[in-house]
Amino acid sequence: MHNCIPFTNESGLSASDVIAITAIIVSLTSLLFSIYLIYLTKRMEILYQEFETLCIKNVENILSGLDKIFDENELNKTDEFRVQITSSMLELQVFLVSLKDSVYEKINVPHFISLIEDFTEKIYDAKEATLLEFKGAYFSTKLKIYNDLYTYALEKELRIFRRFKKRGQV
Repeated sequence: MHNCIPFTNESGLSASDVIAITAIIVSLTSLLFSIYLIYLTKRMEILYQEFETLCIKNVENILSGLDKIFDENELNKTDEFRVQITSSMLELQVFLVSLKDSVYEKINVPHFISLIEDFTEKIYDAKEATLLEFKGAYFSTKLKIYNDLYTYALEKELRIFRRFKKRGQV
């Protein structure tokens, strides 16, 4: 036999053990991060669906009556429809106030009221105008309302986007 003494590693961990432990740690970290991202995405989806159901669809239902008035009566005088336009816009204001009182406390209702009042003032300031002349102002107001509602949802309700905006990434 040989008089060789076998060499043993005194450190306890071989290089392959260190690589294996590192791979396990990286795998577990990526698994936890993936689970967190799935949770966060699902949470955002649920919050958005709730916002869309409670806010956007109701605003759309209120404004759909005005859409019909503007589309079907373009050449008619505004005098005939001022009351309907005003009542729809008042209904929208009441809805936004009740939404603020019940679910979304951070919504900027005075801003929406000023948008609506600007539009209704245009309708009442004109004496003999047709609805066609105010259709652009109506759609501009409608787009501003939707834009501000979605901006509110992204910045205030879906908080993850607010964090990115603070960092300058959005």
